[in-house]
Order: sequence, then C-alpha cells, then structure tokens
Amino acid sequence: NTQEVKVMDREKWEEEVNRRNTEKRESDARKAFDWLDTDSDGQVSVDEVMARPELDDDGDVTVTIEEAETYLDGNVPVNFETFLEKAWDIMAEKLKEENKYVDEEKVDKDYDEDDEDENDEDYNSDYNSDGRDDGMPPYDPETQELIDIAEKARQAFKEAESRKKDLENRKRDFEQYLNMALGRNHEFSSLFEECFEYTDREYTYKACMFQKVTQRSKNGGRETSLGNWEKWDGPSDNIYEAMKYSNGEKCWNGPNRSTGMDLP
Repeated sequence: NTQEVKVMDREKWEEEVNRRNTEKRESDARKAFDWLDTDSDGQVSVDEVMARPELDDDGDVTVTIEEAETYLDGNVPVNFETFLEKAWDIMAEKLKEENKYVDEEKVDKDYDEDDEDENDEDYNSDYNSDGRDDGMPPYDPETQELIDIAEKARQAFKEAESRKKDLENRKRDFEQYLNMALGRNHEFSSLFEECFEYTDREYTYKACMFQKVTQRSKNGGRETSLGNWEKWDGPSDNIYEAMKYSNGEKCWNGPNRSTGMDLP
C-alpha cells in the first residue's frame, strides 16, 4: 500500500543520508589528519598536536602534553583509522572554532567554515531541491508510479464506497416506502415525502408527509421538531382519517412535542 511504499522510500533516503554523512565525516577527518601530520609519515604524534596552537584548550596558546594526549584519546601515535575512530570527534569542535585546520602547502585549498558551508549547501541542494514538504527529495519515478497507482485505487475505493452507501440509502428508503401503510388502495402514495407549509402570525409550520413536522419562527432561527411519523391514528373503522407524529423536541419542563393531523 501507499504507506508501505513511503516508509520504504524514507528508509532508503535515511540510508543515503547516513552514507553521505559518513563520507563527509571521513573527508573532514582526513583533511584535519593531513594538516596535523606535518612529517607526512601517515601518523599523528603528540609533538605534532602540540605544534598546533589552534588546539589549545585553556587560552594560553600552548598545547600541553596532557592536552595533546587527551585529543588523541591516549593513543600515541595514531594512524588515520585510529584518528577517525578515537580522536576526530574530540578534536572536531575545537578545529571548527578555530576556523581553519589545513595546511595550504599540503592540500590544494584551505578547508575552513566557508568550505564547510559550501559543502553543506551542495549537500542540501542534492536532497532538498524540488523536495517534498517533509524535507525529503522527490520520489524516484518507480516509487512515484506506485504511489500514484495506490492513490488512484484509494480514490476509486472511496467513490465505490460512496456509491454503495448511496444505493443502501435508496434501498432502505424504497423498503420503507413499500412497508409504509399508504391507504387501503395505496391512495396516499402520492403524498409520500411531500412537504406542505402553513404560516400563522408567529410561526411557519412544515409537514413532510410520513416523515416529520417542524415549526420555525417567522423572524428566523432554527427549526423545532414537533414530531416524527409514528402511525395512522384515526378511529378503528377508518384509521386513515388522522396521522400521528411523535417524539419531537422536549417542551420546556414538559413532555416531548407531538402533532396530530386530521385528514378531510
């Protein structure tokens, strides 16, 4: 279904985001490692860390042995793999504060916050250009096709449900009509659901035959129920002389309203 497709798409997207974040972390760590590895022996030592005043942690512009060993997490010296695993996360925030941590002579260009912002912008544009409201990228064509098919199926199902409900209502109304006592010879069938109004000095009364009776003030406002169809209520020799509508709205501090209707 659509939800499963969207969940799979999100999981796929999150995997890609994690992959790119991992690649970016390794790239940043590699630039910092090369910047620290001044003798290019493939390892970073305590002396090389102490030679970088940017890593001073207490404001005296001097990196002590203790500070250097803390950055390297007690691993001396470290190759890149160990640096990435043990030292980089400790060192990263400090290097970002200093705004520069690559040697122009060792790499093609400086890597500072401007570069990082530029990389982030490229990264975000890959994922958010023409993206969805949730910040994810557009669905790939195959996923979008599945979603479109599911949406069309859902819409078709809703329309079918609506038609089914309409048919059920019509069937119920028809059965009600067939079961309705509409006279000895069905002579009152033409009145079924017909509505008539009468207005006096204060109210407009509305009678919808075999359904309900209501009243509304001539000054406006809502309708008040005076009863719903209950039965024929004439004498035993001709019950079709009178109608009874009952169980309307409750009167103030009294019974439910009801209406009797005499037919000429």
